[in-house]
Amino acid sequence: MSADACIEFSLIENQVVVGILLCGNGPFTSLLDVAVEPSVVDLALARELGLRIDEGAPGEAAGLGAGEATFYPSELADVQIGEHLVGTIEAVAADLAPLGAKLGRPLHAILGQSFFEGRVVQFDYEQQRLRLEPSTVEEGFSIPIEGATDRTPVVPVIVNGREVPLVLDTGSSLTLGIYLDAVAGLGLEAARGAATPRTLTGARGTAEAYEGVVASLALGNVRLERVPTVFLPRPADDPTGALGNLGNGFLRHTILTLDYRRRRLNIVPVNFAAGRAS
Repeated sequence: MSADACIEFSLIENQVVVGILLCGNGPFTSLLDVAVEPSVVDLALARELGLRIDEGAPGEAAGLGAGEATFYPSELADVQIGEHLVGTIEAVAADLAPLGAKLGRPLHAILGQSFFEGRVVQFDYEQQRLRLEPSTVEEGFSIPIEGATDRTPVVPVIVNGREVPLVLDTGSSLTLGIYLDAVAGLGLEAARGAATPRTLTGARGTAEAYEGVVASLALGNVRLERVPTVFLPRPADDPTGALGNLGNGFLRHTILTLDYRRRRLNIVPVNFAAGRAS
């Protein structure tokens, strides 16, 4: 892969979406989700393309929702993004139709941690460009990628003046998510009480959540006020120890660089409306 490769992406339903080729076929619709381990290929597509699927070793997907979601060890073979060859990466095969319905189009893959591992990947949300191995990274708020037993970044965010560990989640359409079991400890009972019911779609189906507002949210030099917040159940088998997640509703105000070789992330504020999240 060439240095400083630049790929356009789309924000669809506040999700980062790119087109990829698999085994020379496509393009196929893929999300980029640093909180998914390892990566995912749609089960029907994997069978259609003749990808390796170990159907004798099924597992159950972690994630949001109360149902069951079965996956099988598999691979994303000969991945190409734009003109840039990635190669074959580890994946699991699972039914992505429910998540595709949320996007309003078929979803074929999710590029997760097996894609990010060993790479430097930059999300320029303002320009809607993904840069692989960027030649320069503007100095910003920089912290280690750490805090989870897998490689999911956990970042210290300031919510209403208090430090809160949150999963940095490029696969989340939310601005701020707070787990329901953390509400009391964070003193957010009033915000939760004023919230209205909302249904979320996750890896295991749907989950009941509550949509409200918190006064402020800050990470480094990026600060928002009157922040849309969803109070939601903690995902099943959560390995992070975080108290919620920070999604694209916040990250879209930044240039985010994930350096998995050095295990650091860097956030630079770009073109955000100070005073109110939207």
